[in-house]
Amino acid sequence: MIQSGSKPKWWLPLLMLFTPGSCYLYAAFFPSLRLDFVIFGLVIISVNTLLATWRFLNPKRTDTHIFRMFAAQGFTLAALLISIRFWMAFSAVSPIFISSTLLIIYILVWSFPFFAPSSAQRLYHEFWFPRNKLMRLLVRITLIIGGGGGAMWASIGKNIPQLGNFAWLIMAILTTAGLLGGTFYISSYLWQQHHNFYPTQPEDE
Repeated sequence: MIQSGSKPKWWLPLLMLFTPGSCYLYAAFFPSLRLDFVIFGLVIISVNTLLATWRFLNPKRTDTHIFRMFAAQGFTLAALLISIRFWMAFSAVSPIFISSTLLIIYILVWSFPFFAPSSAQRLYHEFWFPRNKLMRLLVRITLIIGGGGGAMWASIGKNIPQLGNFAWLIMAILTTAGLLGGTFYISSYLWQQHHNFYPTQPEDE
């Protein structure tokens, strides 16, 4: 739905309903039921499904940068809400403070490629084609975490009673890292797509 020139399929609304939708349900019910997160999730899921339906019914009119910007929020906001829930489970700090802090960070990361495009593209390029040892190490760690994510999350979930508050801290840090990385990736991708700019692998010196 955020790919320029892509032909939308009939099953796109169902995909947007169940895929990001499951993440919003997770944020609403885990680690405990919160009515405000249920409401947020239902509103965003409804908007996601309507946008996907509009994209299918009117592909020409919705093939715009503004539409893609709005549609992308359906994915990244799920990670934001899940991160908020884990930090709330770990910390006794005011939920309003936690939510406000993560929301500000989320907005700054989303805006970064548009207000500092050269810096954002250098960072994005370094993610794709890391040239220094630190970035290569970070990329490898990210791939290891992503590749073993299912087993890792299952292990943490199974051992939450034994790990205690430390388990919530681990989950909060990992989901926040995923939030920042995913948001930056999508935002940078949309900026590049809008300006017809795509990074190429540098030649070896």
